[in-house]
Amino acid sequence: MPGITKALNAVSVLSLLLIGAGCTLTQPFPMAARPGDTVTLGVGEADGMTVTNTTVNFIPTATPSTATPSPINLTSNIRAVFNLYADKRSAFYDLTTVPNVGFIDTASGHEPWETVVVLDLPTTMPVGTGTLQVQTSASFPAGGDGLIPNVGVVPIAFDVLPGQGSSNAFNYAYGAAPGFATSASNLAWFQPESHYEVRPPLAAGSLGKVFGAISLTFNHAMVLSATSISNGGTAVTGDYVRIITQDLPDTYSQLQCSWSANATQLTVNLVSASDMGMRLAESRISIVPMGAQFTGQPTLTAVSYYDMNGNAVTGPAVSTFTISNN
Repeated sequence: MPGITKALNAVSVLSLLLIGAGCTLTQPFPMAARPGDTVTLGVGEADGMTVTNTTVNFIPTATPSTATPSPINLTSNIRAVFNLYADKRSAFYDLTTVPNVGFIDTASGHEPWETVVVLDLPTTMPVGTGTLQVQTSASFPAGGDGLIPNVGVVPIAFDVLPGQGSSNAFNYAYGAAPGFATSASNLAWFQPESHYEVRPPLAAGSLGKVFGAISLTFNHAMVLSATSISNGGTAVTGDYVRIITQDLPDTYSQLQCSWSANATQLTVNLVSASDMGMRLAESRISIVPMGAQFTGQPTLTAVSYYDMNGNAVTGPAVSTFTISNN
């Protein structure tokens, strides 16, 4: 995928994240566009938001002749929904610079991100002012003190300008100079691949108990893809799986993650290399096949907990974890 990181305009994506990390942005990028143009919406820390569980409507501003204007459904024009993350070396991962970033961890149980919706305006959009309303069945941080509102209750002001625009292909250049080739980006590459999200039980506003290590065992319900078999693969191993962990700024665990798999079982080991230990929230993982595919939902069969000295201790039961296909 040469040059794919150049696909999205740097100003648009970074401004969305750096201005709003964790919060719903009340202005899209751009703030005004013509019918047919592409716009980007920052909709907060949506957890599990996808194209299929999201709707977007444009509500024109009421006028004396249209006191109750009809909403314009833009849902079929959504091109992609994905998360953006700050640079891991940035202030968003430094509590001494941005103390409140720890609130995102405790309110959400995951690391900071900004969910972005990319959509094209219909070529028949009426000119004028209004608001964009986004609805989704995805979850949002509790935000009990009102710091992280759900996008469904936040109006996003937007102006439709006269003229006719065009969809942004997010072209990127690749190859050697001077004969650069160009290609349109595939925004689907930015969206999560098929995976299962494993979430530990967390009380509202808490990262959970401290442990030295946590081990999770699953019946993984995966088989090799046809391509992997044709390339000589015979059974699922750890090489055909990616385990994604959460990088929580509000912890000091120096978390280490390793995993192994056989034809039926997947074992994930999470170990703190710090004397501060790891928090229960850090046992949230994503199971992503790589050269394999799911035949069903993985089943968590065992969870083992250890203190800082390596002694077995008690922790939340298997039945309190949730697994969902996002």
